[in-house]
Amino acid sequence: MENEVYNTDVSDYLDNLHHLEELPQEYVIIAPCYMVYKQDFSELLDEHILSGADITMLYHKVNNAKDHYLNCRVVSVDQDQIVTSLEINRGNRQNQCVFMDTYIMKKSLFIDLVQRAAKYSSTYSLAQMLSVMINREELEIRGVQHKGFFASIDDLQSFYEANLSMLDPKNQRDLFQDGWWIYTRTTDSNPSRIYDTSKVKDSMIANGCQVEGTVEHSIIGRGVHIGKGAVVRNSVILDYAKVGDGVTLDSQIVDKYAKVIRTKELISESDKPGYVHRADTL
Repeated sequence: MENEVYNTDVSDYLDNLHHLEELPQEYVIIAPCYMVYKQDFSELLDEHILSGADITMLYHKVNNAKDHYLNCRVVSVDQDQIVTSLEINRGNRQNQCVFMDTYIMKKSLFIDLVQRAAKYSSTYSLAQMLSVMINREELEIRGVQHKGFFASIDDLQSFYEANLSMLDPKNQRDLFQDGWWIYTRTTDSNPSRIYDTSKVKDSMIANGCQVEGTVEHSIIGRGVHIGKGAVVRNSVILDYAKVGDGVTLDSQIVDKYAKVIRTKELISESDKPGYVHRADTL
């Protein structure tokens, strides 16, 4: 879009509406690509149908909304779990119900809402249209609380925090379970080699790495080389990056194929991590 205000989910839905109209399924489930959580949608769909609500929304209760989830919307629900408001998180309260951008509704209703939103305003998103309809009490929208691991990755800080949160065994157990398969592209390579000169603590290291230095509380991607005397702390190092001999990194995100070999020290605060661009050499 030449003007960002037109770049909405409704615009994307309209461009692909003919595909939806041809599908035989009665219901649609809309889920975001930037939120990480585990949810049995078959179970949620059955619950939605039994409730008789027009729309079911998924939300997650948090206690740090003043300085997190500021790019998200929050919902209010009454004692019957009916959604009474849907608005942008303005950081004015710690405890909020973060809307997980996940809806279930009949396909016919979804198509109608998309077309109504486009007529109402070309700049409106589906969530904005629903906010208007909630205020008018035109639909019965039910909220369902999600429990378990949840991360919204919508900026660099949240990407950094979500990655490091996976070092917590509780989060690992919740997100990755036997029998709950995650299908992804497989890249086979050698096991990682941890040298006698290394020291590794509280970290996750993918396959194909060579670690000769110190790694503490960090996520290390596939095929990363960490040189002798190097120290990597509180950092996320993506695939095939190289950390040179004697280099110290603290609270950094190093993108794929980047090399930090001549700059000997990069240190940031954890609430504002540094970033090394993909394929750069420092």
